[in-house]
Amino acid sequence: MKGKEPWNKGKNKETNDILRIKGERLSERYRNGEIIPSWKDKKHSAKTKSKIFESMKLAHSEGRAYNIGQCRWNNEHSWPEKWLIKVLADEFDLRENEDYKTEFSFGRFSLDFAWPTKKLCIEVDGKQHQTDNTQKLRDAAKDKLLTENGWKELRIPWQECYKNPKEWIEIVRKFLMGV
Repeated sequence: MKGKEPWNKGKNKETNDILRIKGERLSERYRNGEIIPSWKDKKHSAKTKSKIFESMKLAHSEGRAYNIGQCRWNNEHSWPEKWLIKVLADEFDLRENEDYKTEFSFGRFSLDFAWPTKKLCIEVDGKQHQTDNTQKLRDAAKDKLLTENGWKELRIPWQECYKNPKEWIEIVRKFLMGV
C-alpha cells in the first residue's frame, strides 16, 4: 500500500453506495446475532479501569470531556437539519462539505451549520432548546463563545420554521448575504 491511495479515501455512506450497503449488511449481521462483537460480555481489569478513570479526569479538568454524553450517538442529522440541507442545496445551490460544514467542531461545541471562513453559523433548535434548562445554559455558553470569537449566528426555532418555511428561507437568505 505504500505510495498508493486507499480505495475509500474521502468516501462515506452518503457518497458511496458500496460503503452504505456494506455498512447496512454489517449492522444487520450484528443485530441478528450472526456476528458477535469481540468486546461483548468482557470486562475491564482494575488496571484498565484506573487508566480510563485517570484519562477521563484529565479530560474533564482540561474541558475536553464536556460533550461526553451530549453528542449525537448515531451521527445522523435531525429531520430539521436534513430539511435545511435540502433548502441550502435547492434554494442557494450550496453543498455540504463544499460550501459549508455540518457538525463543525467549535471549542467544546459543534455547530449545526458553519461557514468557517465567513464566521457564520446556523443552529436549528428543536423544542428542547426552549424548555430544557440544561440545553438553555449550553446554548448560552455556545452563543457567548461564538460572539467572543467574532462569529455571527442565526438560531432557527424549528416549530416556527415548520409553520412558516418561506419566511425562514428568506431570513436564511438575508443572513447568508449579510443583510
